[in-house]
Amino acid sequence: MNDNLTFFTDYLAASLVQIKYFAEGMTAGKGFIAIAALIFGKWHPLGCGLASLLFGATEALQLRIQALGVNVPYQFLIMLPYVVALLALIGLVKKSPPPAALGIPYNRKG
Repeated sequence: MNDNLTFFTDYLAASLVQIKYFAEGMTAGKGFIAIAALIFGKWHPLGCGLASLLFGATEALQLRIQALGVNVPYQFLIMLPYVVALLALIGLVKKSPPPAALGIPYNRKG
């Protein structure tokens, strides 16, 4: 289990290192989808990971549909991941309370 986690974190670090510049708007509003993944995953790491996979698959699907040349305006396809995130959150707002210590600074005692 620990080896898999180490591989995953090494892969993430390697993929982040390859971006050698920063540009305005490079995240393209994906912060909203990250927050939606937290809430949809009920604030649990495994749930958040699965929610991220769902939203990532939706992003890949909209790119695939565009590549196939389906006769749908591309603006609607770009909206697809955000619409899926909103639909996932509609029923979960009351059912997924945030952690009680959210927003409270951590002070180490000792």
